[in-house]
Amino acid sequence: EVEALAKDEGTGINDGGSAGGYVGRMEGGIITQANALDVMSVEAYRSAGGFAGEMITGTLANLGGINLAELDIVNNLGLVSTFVPVIYGSQVQGYQSGMTVEATADNNNTAFGNAGGFAGIVSGGQIWDLAKAEANSITLTGLDRLDKAAKVSNVKSVTSNRFAGGFAGVMDSASALEADVESESGLLNQILGLIISGKEIDSLVSVLNATLPTVGSAEVNGQNLVVNAENGEAAGGFVGKAQGAIIGERDSAEITTTVNNLKAVTGCNYAGGFFGLSDVAGVAEVA
Repeated sequence: EVEALAKDEGTGINDGGSAGGYVGRMEGGIITQANALDVMSVEAYRSAGGFAGEMITGTLANLGGINLAELDIVNNLGLVSTFVPVIYGSQVQGYQSGMTVEATADNNNTAFGNAGGFAGIVSGGQIWDLAKAEANSITLTGLDRLDKAAKVSNVKSVTSNRFAGGFAGVMDSASALEADVESESGLLNQILGLIISGKEIDSLVSVLNATLPTVGSAEVNGQNLVVNAENGEAAGGFVGKAQGAIIGERDSAEITTTVNNLKAVTGCNYAGGFFGLSDVAGVAEVA
């Protein structure tokens, strides 16, 4: 059992608590060939996921005052990718009697209440298969290799009072957030501020493409899976709310993303066998 006990209702990144079978909050960094096994339950107030509670694009807060204005952002997108959380070929397997995932928040804060069989919320994060890892010169272990970017097995229920999905509660673009260009805390806020102020539209597109939430392939195997957000906004067999997300491989000759043994999906405003709510993300609202 995995549980984050904090239930405060503030707006900071540590308020409310997030929990995952492997990692509670992933803010940047890379995880490769990871396995969370025999997970019985994951519970948190803000975000809960069978593997990761939250995959969030990082910030520059702790890098000693780097001046982005002096860097060539667009021709050095590796700088941006350093802050984007990436997972390669990883899985969560629920306990034999079934895994339950629940985000318990019941307040009006729109950042609270994200639950997913793999991740509670993916904001700008990317999930790829091991072939992509090798292409990016990442050394793999001798462990059995998954044939998908991510797998969820033996998940029985995913419940939230806002967004719930068999794979992820929410997938949204890190750059779709409101961007206060005067802020010193958010990486993308600062980058977008520099690019927009310089009217470099082509550069803007390049940076946004580097920060779109992406799942190259995935498989969710439920135990008569029930996805429930009847008191919330949206529930989906795969994703509760997808905004500006890329799921699957366009040119693949095979089905890359599946949800199996799905019993029921219940949402208050939106419900779907795959997506509860699918929308196009705006680029930014600049204050």
